[in-house]
Amino acid sequence: MAKACGIFIDSKQAAKIVHEVDDLVDGTASYNPENLLHPSHRRDGRIGRWVGNLDADTAEAIVSENRDWFVRLGYLTLAPA
Repeated sequence: MAKACGIFIDSKQAAKIVHEVDDLVDGTASYNPENLLHPSHRRDGRIGRWVGNLDADTAEAIVSENRDWFVRLGYLTLAPA
């Protein structure tokens, strides 16, 4: 993520961030209020992974309502409906 933002961090800094995010769930706050990162932000990196976690009707409703945004940001390679 840092590289995509044009920020250089070394492996030690990256490990520190991972540790901090993992420790966020403390019963009072489950995200960092400065950068809004939370443990669920770390995934396997596949675009569209969320679709497999939703039933087909829910996924289609989300895509239908937000198609232009999905296409503009590269989440869909289909032309807008």
